[in-house]
Amino acid sequence: MGAARSMRRTAARNRAGYDRRASAATPSLFSPITAELMAAIEPLLEDPDPAPSELLVSEVLGIGARSTRSLGMLIGCDAEQVVADGIVDDLARAASPPAHAALLALGAVAHGPTARRALAAARRQRLRGIAEPAWAPALETPPMLVRAIRATDPYGDVDGLALTFARHGLEERHVAVMVDHGLGGLVKDAFALDGAGLGPWLDAMSGLDITEVDVTKVAGVVIRGMELADAYPVGP
Repeated sequence: MGAARSMRRTAARNRAGYDRRASAATPSLFSPITAELMAAIEPLLEDPDPAPSELLVSEVLGIGARSTRSLGMLIGCDAEQVVADGIVDDLARAASPPAHAALLALGAVAHGPTARRALAAARRQRLRGIAEPAWAPALETPPMLVRAIRATDPYGDVDGLALTFARHGLEERHVAVMVDHGLGGLVKDAFALDGAGLGPWLDAMSGLDITEVDVTKVAGVVIRGMELADAYPVGP
């Protein structure tokens, strides 16, 4: 239970406004995660498109959420937030181009306190002269949802959605989302479609009713479904 005790102490310090100043030479509970994240994002520093880096850090946050949600209920703290804060703090101390890139990507895909902490740490690193990734300017233009295709099962229990996002001057990106109406519209799964585009997804859904739908309506459905997933006691 050493990790649980550490997470409980960190949560208590956060609530009290404690300013953590751990030594950069002292490995934290999250150092292995941070090291893997920086190693994975380093080959993406020269990519003009931030999407691969955003997807990478989003996956890390998702894994952290799924693995700590039950633990947080057990030890009485927001374990997901503790993990996110720990990763941000480690990246801030690392002060390297991969760490800076990870902070920028976290600031783009995370929400609330995590995004604010990540962006504040990235600003401090930039003032210290840490080099930005090639894709940093593209963050000024958020991706726009430009197309949505829905595949509905015969019983209407689940909708599969293929969402297309566009960023000015960059390649379109596609994300598949599963909405479970049996769970109140909760987003049960979401993942990026690979470089083959929508073709393989459409082939996989060929036996279902497929229609193109209004992106403004779909956006609300997905946002609500993600909020339900965040509030779900144990990750679906």
